[in-house]
Amino acid sequence: MPIPTPPRFKLNENYTNGTVTINSSVLEFATTAGRSYTILYRDNIEEPWKASLPSVTAGANVMQWLDYGPPKTETPPGEQRYYQVLLLP
Repeated sequence: MPIPTPPRFKLNENYTNGTVTINSSVLEFATTAGRSYTILYRDNIEEPWKASLPSVTAGANVMQWLDYGPPKTETPPGEQRYYQVLLLP
C-alpha cells in the first residue's frame, strides 16, 4: 500500500476576482478518484477545527483546493492558517 503524500501548501498568494485582490491559500494533496474529502482549517493552533463547506469529491489522484475565504471558509486566510484533509467514509 503506498504511503499518502502530505498536503503541500502555498500560503498568502494573491487571488484576483474582478478588481478585488485578496489573500488565498492553495492546498494540493493526493486523493483517490471518486472519494470525498473535507478540508478542516483554523487560524490559531489553540482553536477548534472548522470544516470548509462543501466537502469535495476527487476526480483524479491529485486535487488542488483554493481557500480565498467565503463561502468555503468564514474568512480569507490571514498571516497563518492550519489545515487538515479528512478522507470521508
